[in-house]
Amino acid sequence: MNPLEFFVDLPRFDEAKCAKIEDKDFFFPDGRTQEAERLHQLRTICSSCIHEKECLEYALEKQMPYGFWGGKSPSEREAVKVAGDKNFAFKGMALTIVKLHAKKVSANEIATQLDTSLSYVRRVLQKLAATEQGAEPLHQQTKDSSKGWH
Repeated sequence: MNPLEFFVDLPRFDEAKCAKIEDKDFFFPDGRTQEAERLHQLRTICSSCIHEKECLEYALEKQMPYGFWGGKSPSEREAVKVAGDKNFAFKGMALTIVKLHAKKVSANEIATQLDTSLSYVRRVLQKLAATEQGAEPLHQQTKDSSKGWH
């Protein structure tokens, strides 16, 4: 992948948890030791994000060799790719769920329209609600606790 293409083609998820973290390098550990030290925090951030699956899909599609994307390390993404796991084909589904929810479409109707599970729709809506209610402190806490790990 051409380095310029990487920056031009980055996904734009304004509501993404990582978008609110100042130190973007935090998601690109330098070596296995640093990755292991940050793993819990990275998983916490990603698992609370409504765009977790789209982010992972992007990294798989673009064959991202570095960084923590969608809750997975490069080696974990490689294992998903090798296994041929098709559970990551979401193509902006979380964003679509959020938009339909804003139009007052019920969770059941959203799941039916998008041909996805009701539990996934509810998970996205729960994460959205947490974000709207100020889930920001989780990230500040995560960021602050990483300072001693250099």
